[in-house]
Amino acid sequence: FLFMVAGMCFVPNEPFATMYLNIARVGAVIFILFNQIIMLDIAYNWNDGWVERSNKAESEEIGSGKSWLIAVVVSAAFLFLASIVGWGLLFHYFGGCSTNNAFITLTVILSIAVTVAQLTGTEGSLLASGLITAYATMLCYNAVSKNPNEECNPFLKTNDALSITIG
Repeated sequence: FLFMVAGMCFVPNEPFATMYLNIARVGAVIFILFNQIIMLDIAYNWNDGWVERSNKAESEEIGSGKSWLIAVVVSAAFLFLASIVGWGLLFHYFGGCSTNNAFITLTVILSIAVTVAQLTGTEGSLLASGLITAYATMLCYNAVSKNPNEECNPFLKTNDALSITIG
């Protein structure tokens, strides 16, 4: 691997750059899809674990499992609330540019669609929808904060520690 990395320093840019760019684009899409599958698995395991604890506590003493179910709802509500605040901040700081508005609006619409689809199915989970919504909001922030147009990105010439921290 180290030899391949060092060898890349000697590869000419012109014929290789366009080919590598297309390969990287496809790889990025695959990477994001796998990330979402992993996050869905984490959210379902998280939800199932807390529901199982609720059922176990409920079988030991009636009414004692309610706190685990409340924790699931509070966690999902926190993720949704953080996403809604994020959307507002994205529109406030990065809105006004058609590309950014399209990304942010698409994120909002698809997040609502995913949540509705989750809730209409038999295996729906608010926690999974909340986690995917928060992840999509973070991806949207990363997309609009990397816009090279100065009119669309007020933070273009600044160090972006927030993006690194959130990522």
